[in-house]
Amino acid sequence: MRGISFKFGKVIVNVDGSIVNIEIPDDMSIKNFESKYLESLKKKYSKFIFKISGPKNLICTNKGNLKILNNKTEMIGSKTSTISTLVKIRKEFFKENIKYELFFNNFHNPTGFKAEYISNTEIEFELYEKYILNGFFVNNQRELKDYEKSMKYIPTYFKINKIKKVKDSDIEIYNKFDEHDIKRTPLTCFSKFSKGFLDSSKIELMINEKKISNCCFTDRNTNLWVENQNFNQPLALEFWVENDICPDDKNIYSMSLFVNKEDSYIRYYDDAIKVNEGVRAVNEMITNSSKYKDEPLFKLSEVLKYKKLGYFKLGSFNRDGFIYKNLYNGDYHILNRYCDEIDFYGIEPFDNLYYLIYEREDCSYKKLEFINRRIFKLAKLRNKKVVFSENAVIGYESEREIIKNYHISKYIKDNELKDKKDIEKISCNFPKNRISYIRSLDEAWLELNNQGFSDEEVLEILINEKEIFESFIYKKSITVIPETLLTSKSDKVKEEVKIFCLKRVVEIYGKNPPAEVMQRLKEELTIIFKNNYEVLFLLSAILAKRTYDRGFMTGGRGTAGNLLVTYLLKVSDINPLDYNLDYRMFFGPNMEKVPDLDINVPKEIIKDVVAELIESYKNGLIKASVNNFMKEDGLKSMVFSKVPGITEKIDIDYATNMLEGLYQRTQPHNSGVLILPGVIDTNYIFPTIEYNNERIPAYDYHKLDKVLIKLDILSKNHLDTIKTLNEVTDIEKINYNDENVLNMINELKTDGIPEMNTDNMKKIISIVKPKNFDDLVRIQGLAHGKGVFRNNADILISKGEKYISSREDLLELLVEYKVENSFMIMEKIRKGNYNKLTQEESQELNKLPEIWQQSISKIQYLFPKAHALSYAKTSYLIALYIRYQNSIEKKRNQVKSDKVTDSIDNIIENYGAC
Repeated sequence: MRGISFKFGKVIVNVDGSIVNIEIPDDMSIKNFESKYLESLKKKYSKFIFKISGPKNLICTNKGNLKILNNKTEMIGSKTSTISTLVKIRKEFFKENIKYELFFNNFHNPTGFKAEYISNTEIEFELYEKYILNGFFVNNQRELKDYEKSMKYIPTYFKINKIKKVKDSDIEIYNKFDEHDIKRTPLTCFSKFSKGFLDSSKIELMINEKKISNCCFTDRNTNLWVENQNFNQPLALEFWVENDICPDDKNIYSMSLFVNKEDSYIRYYDDAIKVNEGVRAVNEMITNSSKYKDEPLFKLSEVLKYKKLGYFKLGSFNRDGFIYKNLYNGDYHILNRYCDEIDFYGIEPFDNLYYLIYEREDCSYKKLEFINRRIFKLAKLRNKKVVFSENAVIGYESEREIIKNYHISKYIKDNELKDKKDIEKISCNFPKNRISYIRSLDEAWLELNNQGFSDEEVLEILINEKEIFESFIYKKSITVIPETLLTSKSDKVKEEVKIFCLKRVVEIYGKNPPAEVMQRLKEELTIIFKNNYEVLFLLSAILAKRTYDRGFMTGGRGTAGNLLVTYLLKVSDINPLDYNLDYRMFFGPNMEKVPDLDINVPKEIIKDVVAELIESYKNGLIKASVNNFMKEDGLKSMVFSKVPGITEKIDIDYATNMLEGLYQRTQPHNSGVLILPGVIDTNYIFPTIEYNNERIPAYDYHKLDKVLIKLDILSKNHLDTIKTLNEVTDIEKINYNDENVLNMINELKTDGIPEMNTDNMKKIISIVKPKNFDDLVRIQGLAHGKGVFRNNADILISKGEKYISSREDLLELLVEYKVENSFMIMEKIRKGNYNKLTQEESQELNKLPEIWQQSISKIQYLFPKAHALSYAKTSYLIALYIRYQNSIEKKRNQVKSDKVTDSIDNIIENYGAC
């Protein structure tokens, strides 16, 4: 809702939310104002709160009887008065330091107390807050007795009189409350993953503070469904829907669904895996959806089809909902046709609806009240449950100012506003009352009373919340993503991978390769085929071939270089047999690790080769997704810095901490593709969404790493330089211990050499003083590990001792000292889990000299040697090119004409070193 300002005669009126601000000119008398203006404004803004400023700083409201008395204003609460109304007035009086009397009577106060109070001091105001105000929230007979006991502690200048006993009907209502042990269970809340600002991971703290039993997130996407949090609730989703069944209905509606289907099993090759048909149905609707307001738009026919199968239940909870919109518009034929399909009806707080008064000429406060009353009656007629649906985006009313300024700041940023007048206009006209918060039991009760619902009706509405919530199947009992690694099994692909490898073995080793080569290949292929990883390796090989066909080389990352298979497939440029690399580093000690295969592709061709790969295997591949979230620094610099004087309005540190982690969007991963299982519907795993005309998973790839295999295709710089080298010589035969290149590196002339040009790397080089290629590999391990170099390896180097730079170094050391279970111990230490070693494992480490025990205890992360090797080779080749650039370019020009390559030594000898 946008606030409005206008001039009414000589009076200036500003309407913001439920507050009417009126400014009276100095030359106007109060009598003149009341007779000419006040009554007219009361009719237009029935039951709004009026704040009047003028010569006497008077405050008044049309919810009670106003009397102007010289220097004192008297306010008498009427039957329609509420605590919130009177408290707002009281606070305004106190702020202006006006002496006043307030008589509270005949409002929602089952205790029947009457309070008289006169105040003009801050001390009395605080005591009033502490003792009197709390007394009006008495929910049952027990609390009434506790309140009576507290009377003797109230200061003498409060006059409290008990004027009547609690009615029997009131006691019955509150005994019923006790009987049901009622606490609020809000069903319509929105987390940071959707259009809200609630942090689902911290919701339990707010639940305790608010004294509510639980709450349900009805986000506009399903990202929260896959969050690994202990918070347990139904799986719910708010969505847009179009009526494709009835051509006359052109409306777009908002609906909410609650998955209510138990898990079942489907066949996966020779096994059975647990899935949920309700989740699959929702995923399918998201996948098939179009867009409305940049969010999924479902078809009503599809929604009702799955509802009839018992997959979920439906709710209409807001002003855009099916029930509210058709009641408001008077489309009773449409309402009558489909209202029975809606299981739960919602009544919103008036703060959520006030904007309709300004946006629609046919709307008034009375109409809003009328519609909410009709929703309640319709639910009764149709035997449906009605709930209080605040559609909360924040937890507390006090947070409204933060969210208001967040929206203003974002609007200024997105629209690039710079004019101060435009910014001030936006700031003044943004109504924070529309920002809905989670109501406590008392706040919800009060709101519904204000809307005209009796205590009996309020109790029914609030009991419905709890009963509906408890009727659902909760998240912990629903399989959102299968808990099984799903691969694409193919005997044909296995044969292709095997032939691919054997051809390369013959190319490298001849027709009679060494027995150790064949044994290693057999062991690795057995593991790959047994776990159905063959598609991953074939796709990697195809990608590598397409890169080589363009004249470039590829390179593996991580532990991919530990495999002979990746070397034979040209995915990696590291032969593990040359460096004694253990394939368990890749597969895990018990072959339990999901393959994490990364491949480097030159940045010049990566888009083309990835697009070709996906197009060729589009039914078996899909780009991985990443979620983007708002960070604290971004909030401070890009958002909250836009509003002038914002630091005076909100606590920026509190606001940024509250909003950090706010979901922004899901977009394609820069380099990752997911391999899809071909035998089951992927909607059992994830829905897809549209991004720039392509479908991508709705979930971040981290949420799928236990169920799908990902191939990372990473963009790598400087591979064009290596391509140049490859054009003039056989890189496989290059000498990696060239004295001139090593001297250049030791002289720290490493600018332009990747992985050697940082200040940290130069410091490591200056201490290690590399004498050969093995030292260059160690340098990479030291630079990319944590807790490895500083105050660890640097001390050992200064003493002339051996040092640990990689996982393989550590394993070699443990084996050398005959440490039992050495591989498992290495696995823990390389992840920084030294303190999590068992007693037996710690005792095994006592076999090591003290100097090694101390070094090991400092390790936080160890780099894989295969990755260090890949970095070292790339860096060395770039260094070689820089050192002999003139000679290499001269030979390159010759090669272009006669297509003859040469050894690097001959090139240097024939063309001279530079």
